Amino acid sequence: MEVIVVGAGQAGNHIAQVLSMENHDVTVIDINRARLQRVEDLLDVRTICDHGASPQALEAAGAQNAHLVAAVTDSDEVNLIASVTARQLGAAKTAARVYNQAYHGGGKIEYRNILGIDLTISPQSLTAFEIAKLIENPAAVAIESFAQGRVQMRQMLVRDDSPAAGVRIKDLFPPHRNDGVLAVSLSRGTEIAIPGPEDRVEVSDRITVIMPAGKSGDIRKLFREIEKGAESVVIAGGGTTAMMLAQLLEGRNLRVTLIADNRERCEALSRILAKTRVIHGDATRISVLEEERVGKADVFVALCGNDEVNLMSTLQAKEMGVTYSVVSVNRVDYIPLVERVGIDHAVSPRILTGNRVLALAGRGSISSMALLQDGKAEVVELKAESGSRVANRVIGEDIRFPKGSILGSLVRAEEAIVPRGGDMILPGDTVIAFALGSVVDDLGAMFSGGG
Repeated sequence: MEVIVVGAGQAGNHIAQVLSMENHDVTVIDINRARLQRVEDLLDVRTICDHGASPQALEAAGAQNAHLVAAVTDSDEVNLIASVTARQLGAAKTAARVYNQAYHGGGKIEYRNILGIDLTISPQSLTAFEIAKLIENPAAVAIESFAQGRVQMRQMLVRDDSPAAGVRIKDLFPPHRNDGVLAVSLSRGTEIAIPGPEDRVEVSDRITVIMPAGKSGDIRKLFREIEKGAESVVIAGGGTTAMMLAQLLEGRNLRVTLIADNRERCEALSRILAKTRVIHGDATRISVLEEERVGKADVFVALCGNDEVNLMSTLQAKEMGVTYSVVSVNRVDYIPLVERVGIDHAVSPRILTGNRVLALAGRGSISSMALLQDGKAEVVELKAESGSRVANRVIGEDIRFPKGSILGSLVRAEEAIVPRGGDMILPGDTVIAFALGSVVDDLGAMFSGGG
């Protein structure tokens, strides 16, 4: 698959890294030579130093034959023009990162439809929804739904008080127990692998489980992942993401306080947010946090627009006693630091943008995906197409899957089961699978009608 990425920032880097790991032909265009050099040093991709919206640059990159052109520079206008130009040159799919909400749907002018762009991505909206999901599931490392909500993937940290610590996989998830639950990956340090039945779960491991949505409660108890639901949330920051998050939380009947340092913005937000307490103040000042009794809040979210300010305000909130904290960071290299200093979750708008583009890429029969361990592995949703190598075939007899992959759930009609040897895959079945990044495409090709 040929992919062109316009913009060599964090989002562009992330997209290029994942797709190049899967042996796709990736070209990165950026006007900044230093940025491109960093990409070249780390990734096996082609680079072009030129303006991303230039027809000549896009044509030289092969837009006329590209499966996807993703424009993720820091300029909305460059992204939109690059996407339109690439489509005119013949690109199959185009995506543009767009910060300005005026360019998104909902108004009188539908820019995406008028310009013929397949996807316009709002980093603010993606970030707000991701944080809202984390607030609802604070103990989960990662959580994603598949098959229209019928199946859930949940990655959990094994705590020292978990009944699962020190127990073998086969004892935690007995093969004879037909409950549709399967452990598909075990992460230890920087390594991630499919666990064997004799492998033992250790404290600080991250285990990924695929299961029917209705089984999540039992699994959360097993890993001590049951927590009191949040009732009060403090948001530091007054930007679009903070406003969207407050609106989402208002709809869930949580008590929300928003602190922003711009008086005019606070006045505007107080008119928009019907149930949120909007406070004018500096969220990095301890006196402001004390006055608003931040230490009594269940959740503190830092969305100030500056990584260092976000980290500082969150650490102060943690010291004051806030139960759970989420910080937005643009620099991906800050994410490990966040974990070391005791902040519960870091969310990167740029990584979320990259993941959304990767989902659009489709990659054969893959309809949705969740990245694990910085893209080293994925959980993917596949549809068994008529005429594919898996359709009407028996698992373990007629078909074998690539090493480094495992089928976690097979959904047929309303039923979700763990697929095992002897089960037949029928055309139209949905399969949720775990796969290492190097075999994702091979697995997807098996489910494609052209595979």
